[in-house]
Amino acid sequence: MNLPIAHIDALFAAWDRPDSPGCALGIVHAGELVYARGYGMADLEHGVPITPATVFDIASISKQFTAWCVLALAEEGQLSLDDPIQRFCPEVPEYGQRITLHHLLHHTSGLRDYLGIWPVAGLPDANVFRREDVYATIARQRDLNFAPGSDYIYSNTGYWLLGEVVQRVSGQTLREFAQEQIFAPLGMASTHFHDDFTEIEPNRALGHALRSDGSLRLDLSFCDLVGDGGIYTTVEDLARWDAVFYASPLSGGDTLIAQMHVPGRLVDGSVINYARGLVVGAYRGARTVSHGGSWAGYRSFLLRFPDERFTVICLANLASIEPWKLAHQVADLCLGSRLGPAKNIPAGVPVAVGDAAFAGVYLNTAWDEPLTLTWQAEELHLAAPWYGFDGVLAAAGEGAYAIAGETDLRVEIEPGSADDAPAAVIHIQGEPPRRFARIATGPAEAVPTEEYVGTYASVEANTVYHVRVANGHLWVQRPGAPDSPLMLLDADLFSLDDWGLRFARNAAGM
Repeated sequence: MNLPIAHIDALFAAWDRPDSPGCALGIVHAGELVYARGYGMADLEHGVPITPATVFDIASISKQFTAWCVLALAEEGQLSLDDPIQRFCPEVPEYGQRITLHHLLHHTSGLRDYLGIWPVAGLPDANVFRREDVYATIARQRDLNFAPGSDYIYSNTGYWLLGEVVQRVSGQTLREFAQEQIFAPLGMASTHFHDDFTEIEPNRALGHALRSDGSLRLDLSFCDLVGDGGIYTTVEDLARWDAVFYASPLSGGDTLIAQMHVPGRLVDGSVINYARGLVVGAYRGARTVSHGGSWAGYRSFLLRFPDERFTVICLANLASIEPWKLAHQVADLCLGSRLGPAKNIPAGVPVAVGDAAFAGVYLNTAWDEPLTLTWQAEELHLAAPWYGFDGVLAAAGEGAYAIAGETDLRVEIEPGSADDAPAAVIHIQGEPPRRFARIATGPAEAVPTEEYVGTYASVEANTVYHVRVANGHLWVQRPGAPDSPLMLLDADLFSLDDWGLRFARNAAGM
């Protein structure tokens, strides 16, 4: 394969400096690592550059290795994917509903994401979190997000529990089991589940994030938690793993590979694109298998085109880098005409001036998820923090929009009528559509703020909120977090940071 090296390197030029964190890139074709290079620095304090041998925390890309381990145990008859999670982890409440390993593998269990609960409690990422903290959080939950199998919501809780299942069934830690079953046989000498955050790791890239003033700070992991994440590896080792998906030397490899690609199916018969630790989808008419990762100051993405036997691996140590976009751009350059017409929306395609009428705050009442459309400088801007989307919308057909460069997001806007408010329908590839209706919002000073003042305790989040009024506005004080303002969204519903906070009233309306 002839690679456009100069054009590929240009994609990473912004970080290819001695004063910037950056990326390691690997391009694999027909089982061979045909291009590998580092851009930027692994360690700014000691002037260590990134190379293809630099070790990164790949976060959620780790899930496919956890899935492999679980499927290997199932293949050996040591467990069944139809087993309830409580068979192995009795710490998980029963909830009166059957939660199976199938549900955990496909993110259809309804279990709440422990990484989403901790910020609600005001716990910063820099806290030291251990397995007993996860179990305590799970045990406090009184209900599920939804009935198992009825919906899909990405949940790190499920894959962390799958790691626990591997340990309790095999008698080995997840790190030991994966080392014996995967990493050692494949010669992945620089790869392991990093289950001790105090452990010294040679050749490690340090994670970074940007401060509000644009300066850099370290952003590292203080977790011993593995299963949902936690693998340390290199692009060189991931190239060895990639080869398994075409001709596996591992025990039961071909069978397990097929099982990993089975997509989830909801009880209503609809199919989601999350398989077992892998996202199966399409890009420009070509089949893809992928997964991304995001934790602390690390970002990662692995994008495979199985029919082309082509894979892009992009590992970054700066939180503002978007390796999923870079990986698709590399694929565009390398595969070119082998792919179908580009479907991602280019920058600069304007929306109609009349679309200014769609500006406002929209709410998904099922989950109290807000999103905002704003009209500025004749551009319609979408902010959907729950989904990680933030950008200017471009026209993508009648009543449809997309953000430039986003390959799996489509926004459809229903104009509404005299009786119905406009609605925005978010389509993310492989997920059920989410409908958001525009709501009427008012200035905070118009809210009878005093009725909300008080102290609120949450057993499930294990925290206490103090709500007060200052200068006519509501503010929340919670342990471990700075005071935060509340913005009115709907009756008794406010925006707190990037999520919704609803006040529940008793029978007397208080």
